[in-house]
Amino acid sequence: AKVAELTTAAAAVRAEEDEQIALRRDPATLSEAQASILTKGRLTKSRQILKAIEDHEQALVAARSAEQTKAFNSALMALGLGGLVSVLLSIAVGFILTRGIANPIAAMTTAMARLAGGDNTVAVPATDRLDEVGAMAKAVLAFKDAAIKKIALEGESAEARAAADSERQRSQ
Repeated sequence: AKVAELTTAAAAVRAEEDEQIALRRDPATLSEAQASILTKGRLTKSRQILKAIEDHEQALVAARSAEQTKAFNSALMALGLGGLVSVLLSIAVGFILTRGIANPIAAMTTAMARLAGGDNTVAVPATDRLDEVGAMAKAVLAFKDAAIKKIALEGESAEARAAADSERQRSQ
């Protein structure tokens, strides 16, 4: 609508300027042409229309800029919340993995070290679990049982040797 209004105003200015040019060409109407310079061919109406268009465009730019800022802030908030959720989820997974795997393996490592040091009274942790940690615990328990059996066999063997030695000394 404003563009059509501007086109009409520009056409009116052009017509007035053409009329002034025609008046200036004829020496008889030159004074009339000079007198009409201040009243005809003026761009006042065109400038007002252009100002209204510019004001409207500035208002649109300001509104769109505000919308863009709002969208940017929303995206930044979503990104921040997503990052926070990711960090919290990572902490939770780390906690679960530590409790579920690392702690039992650390306890089993301690039990294995005590077994290696000759302490066969150590309780092997996590033997009731049905996962890989439980399978490792059962293997450590088998080592413990084998060590206990070995000590028992060594004891029996020592007793048998002692009995054989004492029998030998008696028979001599």
